[in-house]
Amino acid sequence: MENIKRLIEIRQKGAEAVSIDDIPVIFQTLCDFINTNPEAQKLIEGYKLKMIVKIKDAEPYHLIIEDKNAEFNKGTLKSPDFIIKSNLKTISNLLLGHVDPLDAYFSEFFKIEGEILKVIIFIEILELAFELLEVNDNQDKKGVIDANSMKDLINVYLKGPSNVKPSQVPLFFEVLTVFVNNNPEAKEIISEEDLSIQMKITDLDNYIIRIANNRMGWSKGEAPNPNLILEMNLKTSAELLINGNPVSAYMEGKIIIEGDIAKALVLQDLIDIFLEFINL
Repeated sequence: MENIKRLIEIRQKGAEAVSIDDIPVIFQTLCDFINTNPEAQKLIEGYKLKMIVKIKDAEPYHLIIEDKNAEFNKGTLKSPDFIIKSNLKTISNLLLGHVDPLDAYFSEFFKIEGEILKVIIFIEILELAFELLEVNDNQDKKGVIDANSMKDLINVYLKGPSNVKPSQVPLFFEVLTVFVNNNPEAKEIISEEDLSIQMKITDLDNYIIRIANNRMGWSKGEAPNPNLILEMNLKTSAELLINGNPVSAYMEGKIIIEGDIAKALVLQDLIDIFLEFINL
């Protein structure tokens, strides 16, 4: 309780005022939560996780989760699963629940190196902690996918397009949307675009991808006056969403394209950047 009280005090003074001396309190509160909360214990069961947090102009910290126990300390360690690098303010915003962890993961403000599934598990732990400790500033934010769903999508990529289920198509749209709206390279691609794409998956549903004002969104339904219509079956859509390259699929006769085919290259570029980012 003492650490939670101190955590609340740290949050109240704001990330701008967080000092490097506050970081151990934040980490200790997170470790206490992981080690005592039944939901957190279930989440990490069977996982071994080693991470390093490198804070600019400060000594690094590391966190180890093993045998359902979490502990942290100053300094580095050998063979971490992943490394997070940023400045003190940005790290504080993440650990204090001021920013959505998945938004942060896709953004330019963090440099994250390592095994993506382990990163997603850590994000899932943070989301659970923020929810149960009631410190998430983004609880009412719409359109942000949770880490558990992101983990499911990564497993889809690892297994290949032949294993895609119908329910995972909108999952991909949601993850791609969060990625595009937070990743600087993706935002640069859509910065001058005003684009409405109708995607017709003949044996599933109709979807709309809308890009305007440097933002991407998606929904089910019929698009009024779309710039581009893509029509395909579920199998081809899985290949497209996982492997990209709609123009190649069009040339092979797998996709019917109506409208400006050059606009399909925007979607292709966004998928390519996403695949490069998650390194799969």
